[in-house]
Amino acid sequence: MAKKIALSHTIFVIDTSYLLELFGVPGCSEKNAIREIRKRYEKAIKDKAMLFVPSPCIFELGNHIADVRDETRRKELANLLVQTIKACVEKSTPWTITPPAIVIEDFPQLLEYFANKSVVQCQGRKCIGLVDTSTVIQAQRLKDERKSLGYKVHIWTKDKRLKENEPDLEDNPFLG
Repeated sequence: MAKKIALSHTIFVIDTSYLLELFGVPGCSEKNAIREIRKRYEKAIKDKAMLFVPSPCIFELGNHIADVRDETRRKELANLLVQTIKACVEKSTPWTITPPAIVIEDFPQLLEYFANKSVVQCQGRKCIGLVDTSTVIQAQRLKDERKSLGYKVHIWTKDKRLKENEPDLEDNPFLG
């Protein structure tokens, strides 16, 4: 019998690649990935996992939505994004946006990490960009804040390089 994993002490930090599938953005999503990621997303909600989305990922999602060629679909997706973010801000549902406030004083630390780890301590083309660096930092911050409570923190992404930087290894990850 397969072991059932409880997600109530699990945090998922959702990257742009998963958001693109959740929103079904044309040209940036695939039917099989949409199905699998939505299934995992619904299970996480049902199991009361905590879901966080870094604000830079929301900006990236918005950029991809702006590139949708079909005007009707582009407007639908933009409105869905607006309604989703309003719900997040007002009720912290379906996810919590992180960091809770963008503080200009945090930028030097982010850029130092980016310059000294993300693009220096990488091999060949395994470097990660600035948005992914921000995602890693937010995931690690969430891990550090809840370490004593036994939370597992995973980054939901289709990007293998980013996935390699998550605080806790996820069983059976979906990378697309």
